[in-house]
Amino acid sequence: MTTSTADASVGRRLTELLLPHADAAVPAQQGPTGATRYFRFSDAPPAVLRAALSEVPSAAEKRPNDQPPAAWLVDIGKKYGGRLCGSVNASYSALRVDAICIPAPAAAAVVEQLSQAWPGQAEAAVAEAWSGWDSTEPQWTGTGLEARNGVDQATVISLWWD
Repeated sequence: MTTSTADASVGRRLTELLLPHADAAVPAQQGPTGATRYFRFSDAPPAVLRAALSEVPSAAEKRPNDQPPAAWLVDIGKKYGGRLCGSVNASYSALRVDAICIPAPAAAAVVEQLSQAWPGQAEAAVAEAWSGWDSTEPQWTGTGLEARNGVDQATVISLWWD
């Protein structure tokens, strides 16, 4: 499969925007020219994701299995001071936003909004509680519904979907 010049420029722009937020735990994959081809990102601010979604508008409103779309996750991140996670495949100008991290005190409100806007997705979401924004291991794992009740001593709650 060949990539058009327009697609290549979108892939480069996605990389410029999100590679600074690359997940250090998941090494980026390089293409034959040495350019970054695929990477996971974490803790990206909503404004950065909004700019990335402007490059790939189709990624903003559609997710598989009735999962909340990227635009909704970005809006929630902005409203509650959250960060977003996902992946970029620059070779195909593809962007996927599949997780949000929010301050733990906001968990109940976010899960309630998720339940209303996307029925069944609070149950489908994997929730993790973290002791801080820079933690490398979750202290608790459950569902989004379970996270709405709060988790002792958690600073951050993440919600993610496969």
